[in-house]
Amino acid sequence: MKIITVIPLSKGIFKETLTYFTSLDIEPGAVITVPVRKKKIDALVVGTENLSSSKGAVKSSAFSLKKIDRVKGERILPEIFLKSAFKIKDYVAASGSAVLSAILPKIFLESYEKLEITQGEESAPQNNLKQEKLVLQNSPEERMSFYKTFIRESFARRKSVFITLPTINDIELFHKSLSRGIENYTFVFHNEIKKKQFIASYNALGKVNHPVLIIATVPYLFLLNRKFEAVIVERESASAYKMPARPYLDMRTWAEILAREYGIKIIFADTLLRMETLWRAQNYELAEAAAISFRLSKIKREIVDMKKNKTFAVLSAELRQILKETVKSGGRSFLFAHRKGLSSITICNDCQTPIFCENCGKPLVLYESEAKKRFFMCRHCRHKKDALVTCNTCQSWNLRPLGIGCDLVYEEVRKEFPKAHVFRIDKENIKSAKEAEKTMADFYKTPGAILVGTEMALYYLTEKIENTAVVSFDSLFGIPNFKINEKIMHILLLLEAHTKESVLIQTRNKDEDTLSQFLSGNLSEFARQEIKSREEFNYPPFFTPIKIIYRGPKVNLEKTAAYLENFLKEYNPSVFRAFVPKMKNDYILNTVLKVKRENWSLPEIALGGNLDPKLLAKLQILSPHLSVQVDPDDLL
Repeated sequence: MKIITVIPLSKGIFKETLTYFTSLDIEPGAVITVPVRKKKIDALVVGTENLSSSKGAVKSSAFSLKKIDRVKGERILPEIFLKSAFKIKDYVAASGSAVLSAILPKIFLESYEKLEITQGEESAPQNNLKQEKLVLQNSPEERMSFYKTFIRESFARRKSVFITLPTINDIELFHKSLSRGIENYTFVFHNEIKKKQFIASYNALGKVNHPVLIIATVPYLFLLNRKFEAVIVERESASAYKMPARPYLDMRTWAEILAREYGIKIIFADTLLRMETLWRAQNYELAEAAAISFRLSKIKREIVDMKKNKTFAVLSAELRQILKETVKSGGRSFLFAHRKGLSSITICNDCQTPIFCENCGKPLVLYESEAKKRFFMCRHCRHKKDALVTCNTCQSWNLRPLGIGCDLVYEEVRKEFPKAHVFRIDKENIKSAKEAEKTMADFYKTPGAILVGTEMALYYLTEKIENTAVVSFDSLFGIPNFKINEKIMHILLLLEAHTKESVLIQTRNKDEDTLSQFLSGNLSEFARQEIKSREEFNYPPFFTPIKIIYRGPKVNLEKTAAYLENFLKEYNPSVFRAFVPKMKNDYILNTVLKVKRENWSLPEIALGGNLDPKLLAKLQILSPHLSVQVDPDDLL
């Protein structure tokens, strides 16, 4: 009889390991199915021992061991992969179960019994050369040209290449451009791939006697081995690389750790890299794959000051003229609005208080249904409310909508250009990726078409458009987030990347440095100022912020705040109500620590980096009711 120690491969289980018994001989690394409470889950075997050697411990245990359900298959995941997973587990102060569930795609476990085991990958000799960590900051066209050459040269050295991208749409674009001539050696993986196709592609990878190109989302990095020349993290600045839920992994960090363990190159690439990455390049932690370029294309950029209008206008005279000429010539235009709905905020004219959500306290957004009935909806908790309401504070009916939402832009464009084909892409009107792709395809094949969309639309653009415009995103400047200027710049760069002739920005903040730096076409000053302000206020990359979140009943807020202030007092915690203070019936409390980078990093990421062992021990024993985010994008 054997005692089996396993790591559960399921979210929501906070125990590091579980123990079972079996009569079968099972090697560490195998995947089995085990009973947990009233359901069966997958688990990774990490240890086995004979019952006879631990009989005393079993007899004295307060609970009886359960028998495993069945064995799904022998070990497939390399030891290097598991070693890397345990390193990042400590970095994000999470359980092994949570991390493994996050870095392995669900389809991998579902298909495990049909996957063929490949041998010999880990026995490959490692060279003694220092691992190369590179950056590539250039235009999308220049980067694509670099990849074509890099893949060709890697194949000549009998080495494979892995390109990871944040979205499925990005993967399809890269596959179309990079697979020509090497179709039989190009493999695509993402979360919409069918199980049958995944099994066929996975098993084919183990048999092909030729270097391969893998284009995939980050969870498929488990396919790496030492036969690869490099991992390329394309569109490195994309927020999609950061997990929005436990264990809040930054998958770019995971890619870097895994590449380091395998001893293969990693290349971070984008039109504008994150400020943390640029700082690392400036300090020689990362080398340049090609000279870093801060220059933008030579298209026309224009800012329109909306304050000059004496009356409220959705479309400026300049934008209306551009649309008129583009429609007449059969070209296409894209109008970006940051917010959904008609207006992003509604205030009381008498007391100047916004109409807010009763559930979470955030301002309500005004929408209009297809039946032309207006209503309020909270974009955080989705709570709906009839538009015929009074002020929450003074009960006045004198309410005034402010801000420009996507729906308002759509209606205004249809009114101004009744003969033009107007399309719209936002989360309220587009319910699936296929619907978005169809809308975008119809837009591209329609001469004189106008597309109105939120940030969602940016990720479905596949071809360049004659003219693009920002109708309104001034609300972004008011968000108290240390990365907001970087977010604004990345939106503008995504727009420019899909523009042939001109980008126009309507704003009431024309003197903002971010806008003037974009207008100049040179991003070096933007990067310099951002890095300088990060250093001044102890933000990344100089410090690693750690946010601890409590979400629960109001009655526990003060008790939790007092506990965390005392428990973490030597790290000078900042304890405060969250920017969104309430979600449905739960109240939210944030505790933020700012730890020097050298005291919360890994040697695989930063030279001399380490994890403060005392702080790590404290974070690991926190209650499951408290979630830990390491290096969050938002501190509030």
